[in-house]
Amino acid sequence: MVAKSLSKEYLFAMRHYHLEANWKVMLNNDEIIYQDDFAGYELNAWKRLQIYCKEKGVYPIHMTLEFGDNQLNVLEPYQHGYFFKRGILSEFLCEANGDGSTTSFQGNRAKTFIIGQYSPDYGIKAFTVKIPELGVWDYGYRKVEELYLKEQSLFLVKSCQNIPANIQTEK
Repeated sequence: MVAKSLSKEYLFAMRHYHLEANWKVMLNNDEIIYQDDFAGYELNAWKRLQIYCKEKGVYPIHMTLEFGDNQLNVLEPYQHGYFFKRGILSEFLCEANGDGSTTSFQGNRAKTFIIGQYSPDYGIKAFTVKIPELGVWDYGYRKVEELYLKEQSLFLVKSCQNIPANIQTEK
């Protein structure tokens, strides 16, 4: 149900065919779980990780991103929760037409992961990371929205410990 290791073939396909990085989560019982979204499961790896943690009574203590030998480690360990979403960055460019008008068109697109750490003090501190470069494009603070809980992009550690989370959400 969760990946405790990734085969060389899987990693090769992720890096060379999908140009995809993966997250790695360390659990409080010293297990390491890897993202394996291209392994053919019905649910994505982030949702399966949450189910696994609730069933086993374990919880994440740290999260990193990896691509090849590169690792991005921007999140602090031992947070109240972790956040993960996929995204696309798209640049819009304007070009002068010579007659005083401009033409807008879409420029480059890039895959992104949006990762973050949750604290009841400040909400979600989120980092937008360009994939596969693992470069931080932007970061900022987000309020917790009900959508994040519904779609399970925000993983609350207390939910694995059977403790009510009691968080304020923006509707």
